[in-house]
Amino acid sequence: MSKIGLFGKLFTKKDNPVSPDPVVSAPSKPVIPTKTDNFKVAGISSYMDNLMELAYENDDYEKTKKQIVDDFMYDEKIFQYDFLVSKVELIPEPENEYDSNAVKVVVDGVHIGYIKKGSCSRVKNLLSSGRVTDIDCSIFGGKYKVVWDRDEGYVLEEDEYHFGATVEITYKLETE
Repeated sequence: MSKIGLFGKLFTKKDNPVSPDPVVSAPSKPVIPTKTDNFKVAGISSYMDNLMELAYENDDYEKTKKQIVDDFMYDEKIFQYDFLVSKVELIPEPENEYDSNAVKVVVDGVHIGYIKKGSCSRVKNLLSSGRVTDIDCSIFGGKYKVVWDRDEGYVLEEDEYHFGATVEITYKLETE
């Protein structure tokens, strides 16, 4: 048996040191820059019944002023209804009797309005460009409450805001 022992073997210089394998990185995909444009949805008031099919009760709306403060939810509007959107379709309507350039907005199978008249050409150009990566829609409005943190204490305000919607289109920027 060797006189070096276990610790000697661990700390003595070896004749054939093991070199680590070189790190090979995978080829990276080029990052394609994107941009998001927002477009107002017009005519919501004509489709309120449809819009409310997409609404669900916001449990936080039932909270008292004390509960809102205790949950650190003050200084933000708490709406009676929330809207969860999963699919947005933008459908050009060349046969529309009011505007042959109209673009219908359909959210989760429900028609909620039209892209604002002045934006229809831009939206149609984006849709036909093949560069669109995502289409989303934010729906907002209705009764709300908010607890403001003021010098004199917490103040509860209840009010109502008109319903509205904004379509967000994300698309790849053209590369040169």
